[in-house]
Amino acid sequence: QAREVFEQYPDLGAALDLEGNYAGFGVHSAGIVISTGPITDVAAFYERQVKGETRRVISMDKYDAEKKGLLKIDALGLANTAALDDMRKEMGWSLDDLYNIPLDDEAALRGFYENDVIGIFQFQGRACRYVNGALQPENFKQVYDVTALGRPGPLHNGAANAYIDIKQGREAYEELHPAVTAICGSTYGQIIYQEQILRILGEIGDFDWTHRAEVRRIISRKIGEQEFNKRWSRFRDGALRLHGDTGMTEELAKDIWGRCITAGAYAFNAAHAVAYGMIAMEAMYFKRRYPEIFYKALLNISDEEKTKLLLRDSQRFGRALEIKPPHPSYSNVGWRRDNGKLLAGFSQIKGIGDKMGTRIVEHREAHGIDGWDGLLAVSGVGPKTLETIKQFADNEDPFGATWLDRSIKHTKEEIASGKLPVPMPITVAQDLPYEKGEDIEVIWLGVIHTRNERDLFEFNQAKGAELDMERMTIGGKPIKDPHLDKWVVMVGDDETDQVGLRVDRWRYPRLREAVWRIRLGKDLVLVRGVKPGWMPTRQINISELWIIDPEM
Repeated sequence: QAREVFEQYPDLGAALDLEGNYAGFGVHSAGIVISTGPITDVAAFYERQVKGETRRVISMDKYDAEKKGLLKIDALGLANTAALDDMRKEMGWSLDDLYNIPLDDEAALRGFYENDVIGIFQFQGRACRYVNGALQPENFKQVYDVTALGRPGPLHNGAANAYIDIKQGREAYEELHPAVTAICGSTYGQIIYQEQILRILGEIGDFDWTHRAEVRRIISRKIGEQEFNKRWSRFRDGALRLHGDTGMTEELAKDIWGRCITAGAYAFNAAHAVAYGMIAMEAMYFKRRYPEIFYKALLNISDEEKTKLLLRDSQRFGRALEIKPPHPSYSNVGWRRDNGKLLAGFSQIKGIGDKMGTRIVEHREAHGIDGWDGLLAVSGVGPKTLETIKQFADNEDPFGATWLDRSIKHTKEEIASGKLPVPMPITVAQDLPYEKGEDIEVIWLGVIHTRNERDLFEFNQAKGAELDMERMTIGGKPIKDPHLDKWVVMVGDDETDQVGLRVDRWRYPRLREAVWRIRLGKDLVLVRGVKPGWMPTRQINISELWIIDPEM
């Protein structure tokens, strides 16, 4: 059959020559290559146009570059560091002043403890918000541990929940061996950092630096468990040699080795975690002590959705910053502080970008502007643009920041009056604990932001579970109702905080149509369900669902 196809389409033979070759070259967003001599001695380079700039790009990937003795450095930039620079300039600080923010600052640590993390680098994402809220950090060490725990590996294999339960006193710390405690005691026995694995190899398995470096490469390149296990006998012999007289056995060494293998698939770099933690700590310092400076800096680097999120957050945790729409005489291109208030810039108006905003400011400085109508003298501003600007500036909530709060309040009033024949919400996100406990009956009202369908078999395969499709087992256990292999997870917000929502495999067929009819970010969703006591997260298992159009 293959012969017939090739005879009919002889050009297919060229595909065999192409197979395994690069389809094209990409350009690393921040990779800089350094050579000890002329780079053209070892690599050809091409000139590429990247965002309007001419860049010289070598014709190798990072692995070939390493073999040729080239050093690749990732020189990454962060918008958050630019925002921090803006904050310290607003304070009149030097860089040393910024770096000298104490890592035990009481106000900043209180912010992490209370999970006031919107706008905080690395902590705003759903996973880190969950881990941080459940862990309630009380010192800088725990703050930067959150950035390592809030990742798929620790979340899926139980390391994050074990750390949290021991830290909160719900579980006791069980010591494997004093040598392990010396390395992992500060993370409650959990291996979450690459450096911990390397210390275990050296201080317990008696690996020298050469062999530890080999394992580091296995971890960083995610080469796999098979390469790891080639070194098991070396680890066993070293562990028994160094610690045989303090209770180390082959079985215990195998347990420790297995934990290193598991952690090796996800373990984070401690230097990264500490650096991330420092940036987060500096941002939290400004958020809790100088909120108007914090929000002004972040709003100037945020898109429309993040702006809405930040403005809502500016009214939480006892804050009540006054947000003012653009003003023809006082606004800048971007956000600015104005006597304790936050004044929006011209570029916040839809259809007015930075270039137009700059022209408006320059015209005002040169000629003055008498009210909004004075903008007609600015090049590029016509009657339609002026009308758009006026409508935006006169809107009670031009950024939509209070839309959700107002919609929830109005909907509850409609329910109370009997106009909406649905149950009255009795639960808000902040009522739901992160930890395990009793089942909690929930009736919740809010908006859905994300919605993802999950497949039973793909999900467990990704977690590394052993699947037997003939016997229909996962990890040796029979699958109940394997034909019901789909469920959906969602993330929503109410007037207090974020919450996870889930429609399980058994209810999903009945609720599927309603789930996919929800307009994300627009419809209000009322759900009845349960916060399961066995689940160590803030999540609602949905049994009933109503979709409410707040504009109706």
